[in-house]
Amino acid sequence: MDASDELLTLAELSIGLAGFSGVVVAFSRGAGLHERDRFFFISLLSVTLSGFFLAFVPFGFHHAGVAGPLSWKGACLIMPVI
Repeated sequence: MDASDELLTLAELSIGLAGFSGVVVAFSRGAGLHERDRFFFISLLSVTLSGFFLAFVPFGFHHAGVAGPLSWKGACLIMPVI
C-alpha cells in the first residue's frame, strides 16, 4: 500500500485528539458539563474514533487480497456507514 504511513499518522492523530478530549472532561468533571459542552464532546469523540477506525479499513482490504484502486473504492463505500 502506498499511503500506509499517512493512514497510520491519521490514526495516531485521532487517538491523540480523543485522549486530549478525555483529559479535558476528566478535569472538568467536578464542575459538570453543560448540555452544549456535552454535545461538543460527544461529537469530537465520535469524529476522532471514526477517523481512527476508517484509517485501518484499507489495511483490511489489502490483507483480504483486494489490491489497487478497488481497495480504496471499498474503503470509500464503508465510510458513510460509520
